[in-house]
Amino acid sequence: MTLENRISNIRDIVRDACNSWVKPVGSERLEFVDPNDGEEISAHYGASHFAVSLIINGRMNSDLDSYDKGVLLLRSVLDGWENNTLLKDFHFDFNNFALCLAEEYLKTDENDIRSNIRKIVIQTIDSKHYTVNWLPMRMYVNQKRGLWSGSEKFNKNVLYCKELIKSATNSDGGIEDCLPKGRSFNLQYNVATVALLQFINCRGGEFDISRELGFLLDKVLPDGDINYHGRGANQIFGWGLWIYLLSSSGRLDELTQALDFLTEKIEITVRNQNLMLNDWHGEEKYLWWDYHYCSVYNAHLVFWLSLALQDYCKKPVKPIYPKKSSTGVLVTSNRNYFSVSFEGRSDYLAEKGPMLSALWVKGYGTVFKSTMGPWLGLFGNRYLEESVLRNYIGLLSVKPNFSFQNNRVFRRLSRFFVDRQSIKFTPLFNNFRTSIDKDKIVFTYINSGNQKAMFNLPVIQGPGECPEFSLILDGRPSKLRLDIKYRNQYGWCNLYKSEVSTAREWVLVVK
Repeated sequence: MTLENRISNIRDIVRDACNSWVKPVGSERLEFVDPNDGEEISAHYGASHFAVSLIINGRMNSDLDSYDKGVLLLRSVLDGWENNTLLKDFHFDFNNFALCLAEEYLKTDENDIRSNIRKIVIQTIDSKHYTVNWLPMRMYVNQKRGLWSGSEKFNKNVLYCKELIKSATNSDGGIEDCLPKGRSFNLQYNVATVALLQFINCRGGEFDISRELGFLLDKVLPDGDINYHGRGANQIFGWGLWIYLLSSSGRLDELTQALDFLTEKIEITVRNQNLMLNDWHGEEKYLWWDYHYCSVYNAHLVFWLSLALQDYCKKPVKPIYPKKSSTGVLVTSNRNYFSVSFEGRSDYLAEKGPMLSALWVKGYGTVFKSTMGPWLGLFGNRYLEESVLRNYIGLLSVKPNFSFQNNRVFRRLSRFFVDRQSIKFTPLFNNFRTSIDKDKIVFTYINSGNQKAMFNLPVIQGPGECPEFSLILDGRPSKLRLDIKYRNQYGWCNLYKSEVSTAREWVLVVK
């Protein structure tokens, strides 16, 4: 089977599910109804992206039914545009981008729609924030506006977006997702920014993405996973863009590995109406962020898989691999071990640090990946889970409640008070160093404040024999005990914990 056929097979699985979510409203309008929420998520971009996917696939495969359905869904998007743009969370950049692409692929006899699209896109504003992975879409939209209108102001917008992306790009090729630097970095949105620049290159752009592609290829785990760190961990949003980037840049060996990873998991994800590559049911929204919707992310996946076929090997890229890390993502590896550490960012708990983002051991596979998860504040309020704080390798500070029973006087008075039992666990993002040789990998953590702490070690359940773990506290061996079993973004994890100690040096040895 060719790689193009493999992409087509995945696209068809997701497309068929998305097709079942398209519902008629009267005789001349369609809605793209989310299977979990029971309504169209009109402030997002599922309908516009799936409409364009149907149009592209209809043109590529001479499938008139697909094309006509896409056109009708697109007309419905345009009919609701004025009202939907008033919605609080309307995704201007995503929807403007989809309309610009639709204008390219519509047949010449659809001039009324093409004219309407041009008018709407010129008159519609851009999103009002500067999240970096949105900027290439904004750039492409403003290029189109400038072409259609002849107005110089749109070209100025393009140049401004270019400057912001350049400012967000580190010397090793890693791209931040917020400015100023130091706020947010994750692999999913790094992939998105680079893939969108490559999309522009496939349409005449001249962005040199050799360092950016090399940075990402350097971070691929031996199991083929690229999307294991930060806010987007294991979400399908990043996978459509990653397949597109590898396909369009002619990186066929890496594309094969990525398709192996995605193919194994996509059917159950779609069947469960999920947006992560795991076994959980989408209706649970387990470890979802506040802005997550099944229909939106699946439509996005179909959209980029369709473009991966359209732009297959269109703009080859020779990657330049980083010699040192300026983004703060450090790979330590040999033929037996692969670990990824991260220095940390400020905005999201899932991107704090220093942290160990991933660990792979030959013979077992992936021991752990995807630290933390959604947590309060920015987009982490709706589906808060206690398991997020368990999902971390490193030290936890331990603070039990004050107990009246520990003091004779207080104990006599305790009948007048409510003795509330509680314990507070707080992740300590301690500095640590990684060393590696042929038969072991060693992580050394420094508890600089000699706080009362325990070591937290989650291990993703796998088919092989579990690696040998040993823990040494200030030179003294300490046992790790199996505590509980919980779910993270990838699967079931066994959680091991140590004794409570104030030791300064904590050494985890993995064989």
